[in-house]
Amino acid sequence: MHTDFGPPLSHALPQWTQKLSTEQLLTSLRDPTQREALKAEVKADKRPGAGYVGLLVHERFDRIWLLRCPENPSREGQTIAQLAKDRGVDPWTTYFDTIVEERDRAVGLFDYMDPEEIKSTLRHPLVMICSDGWVAPKDERTSPTAPYQPCTYGEFPGVIERYVVKEPVLRLEEAIHKMTGLPASRLGLADRGLLRAGSWADLVVFDLPQVRDRATNPWPHTYPFENYPHEYPEGIDWVLVNGTIALEDGRPMGALAGRVVRHQEST
Repeated sequence: MHTDFGPPLSHALPQWTQKLSTEQLLTSLRDPTQREALKAEVKADKRPGAGYVGLLVHERFDRIWLLRCPENPSREGQTIAQLAKDRGVDPWTTYFDTIVEERDRAVGLFDYMDPEEIKSTLRHPLVMICSDGWVAPKDERTSPTAPYQPCTYGEFPGVIERYVVKEPVLRLEEAIHKMTGLPASRLGLADRGLLRAGSWADLVVFDLPQVRDRATNPWPHTYPFENYPHEYPEGIDWVLVNGTIALEDGRPMGALAGRVVRHQEST
């Protein structure tokens, strides 16, 4: 459960600009008139984009960090607000200039979610916990150009570490239910999500005090970024998938026991 997202800076501009080629985009951003038009369109917020766009709408450049700047890595770890102050120009100018100077390869870290809202949402009895991340090969996960995807490796351990152990937002059994039995019930997976005879044995054995999310960078960020590139979580000892050992004493076993699960009509 993380408060940030790591897209290219240009992805926070109006969505139609993503159809432009790199040269077309850079030509537009070099034109002061077109810059002003883009700025006005973003601030008007008539066609809302992803949540992180709100940082531009409300001009919260202090919450937009530079994660990757291939042309000038010395900028990495700074916020747009800091860089603008150093340059003696306004943040919008710095934002557009950075996209141009980095030839649209600048990646930001947009910290756009309120941790208190996350906590209040987690407490609601109907809220379930999931992840929309994907599994990346080790070479991709640890490369200098690794995508920023903390939810892939830290979503569930992060909830347990931050909202069960460090801060009592949820009881452990509540957190586990929101990750397992509740979504299984909602999706009509009658033989998943619960420990009982006749259900598939999808099990995780963990050492609660040792669970550590090694993928998420909690606010306020420090540089070098704490958990980027991402690492696997700590404290997870055993994992069984459909009754087959997938992780033993923290070591992957190479088992491929997963299967597609489908909705089942209730009886």
